[in-house]
Amino acid sequence: MKLKHLTLLTALAGLLLATASCAKDDTPGLVNSDGTVPVTFIAHLPGKIDSREISDGTKANQLFFWVFDESGKELKELRQTNVEFDATNAGKVTANLLPGHNYKFAFWAQTKDYGAYIPEDLITANYENIKCNDELRDAFYGWIPDLKVNVAGELTQEIVLTRRLAQLNIGISPEAVWYASMSGYDFTTMKSEVTIKVSSTTQEGHLNNYAAYTQFNLLEDEVEDFIFDPQELTFSATQVPNEQLYADYAYWDYLAMNYFFTTIKDPSLIDVHLRLIDKSGKELEFDFYGVPVQGHERTNLLIDGLTEEVSFNVVVDEIFENEDQNIVIKNGTPYHAVKNASTLKTYLEKGENVLLQDDITLTEGTSLVVPATGNCILDLNGHTLANAVKAGPALLNQGTLTLLGGTIVNNNQEEQGADAVRNDGGTLIIESGTYGSDNNRGAAVRNNGGTVTINGGTFATIDRGLDKGYAYVFINNAADAVMTINNATSDCDPNGMFAANAGTININGGSYTMGDPNKPTYYLFYAEQGTINVNAGTYNWTHGSSANVYQYIDGSGTINIADGVTINATYK
Repeated sequence: MKLKHLTLLTALAGLLLATASCAKDDTPGLVNSDGTVPVTFIAHLPGKIDSREISDGTKANQLFFWVFDESGKELKELRQTNVEFDATNAGKVTANLLPGHNYKFAFWAQTKDYGAYIPEDLITANYENIKCNDELRDAFYGWIPDLKVNVAGELTQEIVLTRRLAQLNIGISPEAVWYASMSGYDFTTMKSEVTIKVSSTTQEGHLNNYAAYTQFNLLEDEVEDFIFDPQELTFSATQVPNEQLYADYAYWDYLAMNYFFTTIKDPSLIDVHLRLIDKSGKELEFDFYGVPVQGHERTNLLIDGLTEEVSFNVVVDEIFENEDQNIVIKNGTPYHAVKNASTLKTYLEKGENVLLQDDITLTEGTSLVVPATGNCILDLNGHTLANAVKAGPALLNQGTLTLLGGTIVNNNQEEQGADAVRNDGGTLIIESGTYGSDNNRGAAVRNNGGTVTINGGTFATIDRGLDKGYAYVFINNAADAVMTINNATSDCDPNGMFAANAGTININGGSYTMGDPNKPTYYLFYAEQGTINVNAGTYNWTHGSSANVYQYIDGSGTINIADGVTINATYK
């Protein structure tokens, strides 16, 4: 959904031709004795926005109009401040302008006689006695930056009137409402109160100056930052909207909806406190930290579950391209819900939490990258992420990354080193999921420096029967690389299972099976310059010839197998 929902159809109507010239030089098209031309703008408001009753735009029924000359000086005699919309949701304004000159025009639509905003030289927000869920605070802005008035002829121009306000929505899944009702919370009688504060968190590229701003500059299309601005603003408790919020391809029950001025050209961060009170006096409270907000955008906080600790950290979002910011909270963790490759790539490059909503296949053959500044979770959510990278990983981590249940594969069978996941100087934690397959001609996990911790999951690499060369399931490849495997499962026919070309691999548990009695099988453990510590686990190794062993040291490497660890080695 996009926020550009209110259309201002500007008909620069007619430059109305007179039947007889009144101008002193008899130039056709001039109708005023002072040589000016009447230019008419017709502003149209649609009946609904996004097919939702709340915040549908229809409450903006009064139009304000400003005219500026080429230097940006307002022609105050042309200002109009009380233009009403008719029964067809149209408001008409006319200005007498000199031909041959360039003008700038500003438009502002709001609820008539409500007092939420004071449109003067600046638009000033009135935050006194502000209420939660108040759709009468909806307002829209339009701007024509450079229009030259002609002597004659008809000019028609369309301009989109947009919210310059930030819209903050909070929704909850119907399932979570049901679970809460089992604990005695009556959402049908709930009132919601929202407090926004200057964020306690920071992130590069985001502003933390104020929670809300008081004034909006028509000429600059930005809030003013040199006046007093609220560092904390409370929207007092009112009944939650009896409607649903459509976001992230699903419907959510509304808990709160609020408007306020914040930065437009750059994103800001705020902390949000939500307080819910039902008629019996029972309360629920939620805290969201580092919430991204920006004028002209909607930020949706979507609660997908209730836990005993109802305090959540919300990931910073720097994607503000007229799309809803859908933040899904799953099991107490906030994520950006993603269904396509381009959005996934963007969020990972920002180092932000992602929850897959569908299988995704990348076709351009370049690695997905989590940068060194990233600290995030990729929850595959049971879906498959497939990539085909030549001699590179499907997913490259340089920051701090946690991987959860699903599948990541590199479908390139032609290039050696086509890993599923590679860690390059970062911190990688794998909790669950499937990584690599018999189609990967590379490691399931390769550590090129940094720390890898594997607490669960299934891992595989290419079947040696495809004759595609060397491929180990787990590879350590740098002196400072430490891979710790607490639990993992692998049952495939690779070139080898564990390779410590450098650094240290610690194996503390898991089940690992490899080999084929009908063909040569290489090593469970291969150490070149690194160390492999086998502390626990189950190991099954089958070889087609008695001429080989399950471990091999090539150089100064070390393989340490603890007492009590059994290697089930079978020879043809």
